[in-house]
Amino acid sequence: MVRVNHRKIKKYNVMSSYAAHSARRLLACARLAPLVLLSACGSESLTCTTIGDNTGLTVELPSLPVGPYSVEVLVPRSTSSLPVTYVFRCDGGQLCRTTRVFFPELITRTPTIIVTTTAGSRTTRLTRAIQYDESYPNGRACEPRVLTATVTADLPG
Repeated sequence: MVRVNHRKIKKYNVMSSYAAHSARRLLACARLAPLVLLSACGSESLTCTTIGDNTGLTVELPSLPVGPYSVEVLVPRSTSSLPVTYVFRCDGGQLCRTTRVFFPELITRTPTIIVTTTAGSRTTRLTRAIQYDESYPNGRACEPRVLTATVTADLPG
């Protein structure tokens, strides 16, 4: 009977020794945890850049107009019957040799687009709301949040 009791005590002591060791280990980890967290947070800081700050609307033309042309985007306002008008004018020359016209910082839902060339004017009314793509060129933790959309406008003629 004493042997059984001794074994129980021995097992208890082993468990107690293990529990004490685990407690010491846990305490040591708890003491080091704030230092590890502080060093991890303090040594590296978040660096954000200004790459990709190009929010806006692109109007794409089906082909390059011959001669001078203009693209107007009319944005309806809720406070007035007169829309706000954004204008891109190309008087000819090398800088205008593109079928894509970008209007920076322009975010609108249902604009009217007027393309004017030497052949006349053509109005494109967008009746469906434009869906903007959202991106974070510097990562989600950094500004800016960039919104971009591309719509197609018809040429006159």
